[in-house]
Amino acid sequence: RRDPEIKAGMFPLMGKWNEIVMDLLERGIASGDFRPDLDPVPGAQMLIGAMIGFSRSPAATVEKFKPLRAELLRAVRNPFKDAK
Repeated sequence: RRDPEIKAGMFPLMGKWNEIVMDLLERGIASGDFRPDLDPVPGAQMLIGAMIGFSRSPAATVEKFKPLRAELLRAVRNPFKDAK
């Protein structure tokens, strides 16, 4: 378990990270780059959770991140943005 003092210090940082990711998702929705039905709150939780989980893997490499990145993009991007 995390030290209580470290946990207390990390809490505001995680909150700010969540705010930043939610803002990015909201901007992407507004621009049409991300799905219009994407909910920024669980979307941010999904992205942050995936990144934290991946970073904790002992075998985390750039090459192994590429498939995760592709799936995360597929989850949020608007498939109709550039469809013609």
